[in-house]
Parts: sequence; C-alpha cells; structure tokens
Amino acid sequence: MDLVIFEENKPLILQDLGNGEFDYIESASEVYEADFFRFIKAKAILDNLARTYPTPRKKDTDADVLMRWFCTEVVRIFRSTRAFDREGIFIGDASYLFVPDNPNYENSVKLFFDQHNHPISSKQYEDMPDAQKAHCQRRRCYKMVTLLHTNRNQDFYFFVAVKVVPGNDHECPILYELVKQFVQTVGKGVMKRLILDRGFLDGQALSICKKEYGIVILIPIRRNMDIYEDAMALLRLPEVDWVR
Repeated sequence: MDLVIFEENKPLILQDLGNGEFDYIESASEVYEADFFRFIKAKAILDNLARTYPTPRKKDTDADVLMRWFCTEVVRIFRSTRAFDREGIFIGDASYLFVPDNPNYENSVKLFFDQHNHPISSKQYEDMPDAQKAHCQRRRCYKMVTLLHTNRNQDFYFFVAVKVVPGNDHECPILYELVKQFVQTVGKGVMKRLILDRGFLDGQALSICKKEYGIVILIPIRRNMDIYEDAMALLRLPEVDWVR
C-alpha cells in the first residue's frame, strides 16, 4: 500500500515554487473534495479513470501523455456518463501561465508584456512613450489552450481539452487540433456551437469545422475583412427588418 502524508508548510511551498521544484500542483478543499470523490466512486468513474491512466502510481508522468489522456480517455468517460448538454456549447480560449523566472520550468519562454499582461513585440515597445514603457516587463510563461463546455444558463463549466505549450507558440493551430481530437474521440454532434475570439480567425479551419464536423463557429470579425463589408452592405438593404 502506498501512503501519502500531507503537511502544511507554506514557506517551503513558496520556496519550491520559486525554484521550479515540484511534481504536480492541486488545490485542496476537504469538504468539496470529499463530496466529489464520493460521487465519482459511487459512479465507478474513479475505477475507469485508473484503468486508463498512462502511468499509475507515478508522479513523473510525461506531460504530453498526460494531456493526451485527459483529452481522450477522460472525455470518453464524460460521454458515457451523459455529461454533455444537448445544445453542445463550447468555448475555446488561450491564456498565459506566468511562472517565476527560473530555467527549471522546462520549455517556458520569456516575453514582453504590457501593464495589462498583453504580449507586445519589440517594435510595439519601441513605439511606446517612456511612461508606458515603465509598466512593461519581461516575464517567463507558458501558454494554455483549452476547450470548455457549458450550457446556455451557465450552470456548469468543465474542461474537455487542454494543451500547455511554450508561451510563444501560436494558439490557433493548437485549438483546432484539440477540436479535431475531441470530435474523433466522442463523435460528431456533441460539439454544436464553438465560441472563439478573433485570435482564432482561420478561414480554412473554420470551414473544416462547419463542413466536416457540423460545428457552428461564433467569432468576431475585423472591420477590414471582406466578409464584414458584405454583412454591412446586406444590413443596409431596405427589406431588412430589425427586431430585438
């Protein structure tokens, strides 16, 4: 039998985080976690997860293997327990994960960010006034690309896909690869609407989602795009009737 003992030692934890010395991180809440594990044990979900986990009883699971397991085997269990809402609303997103400036964080990179934690190029930095430059800083980071499932009433949110990559990797091809993997795992018709921001504008990828996967994409468009001009011209036609 394996025995794991937890001890509260906040200074040690903060020191190890700063040095990049940790195996994994999780948040703990005794009440909520107890309820959660009672639920998944009653449904035999934990047993199914254990059977498919890539390296049981090991803390050094390969990161790519672990993420692939979550995006496939875990999602299959979601499907078998009817966890997906019939309306099929999903949200794709990418965000930066900032870590201490320590090279022990493998594959992390250092990028320039403004005061709102938005990445900026060297050219953008040079064009800034000095007062604005003072708020910019170079930070070590990863990028996390995710697929999130919810419903119209926002009663729940849960991740169905995640990929953590170096901070300078472009999120667009990663997101659409996650969408492809999700459809291949659970089949067509589960993901029906996918909400994205403009960073994921890719005509060919959007076309594949619609034509091959049957997914309707909701995404803002830029004012300098032809499709925007076409839409505005159609809305100016006299037969268009605006309703709320």
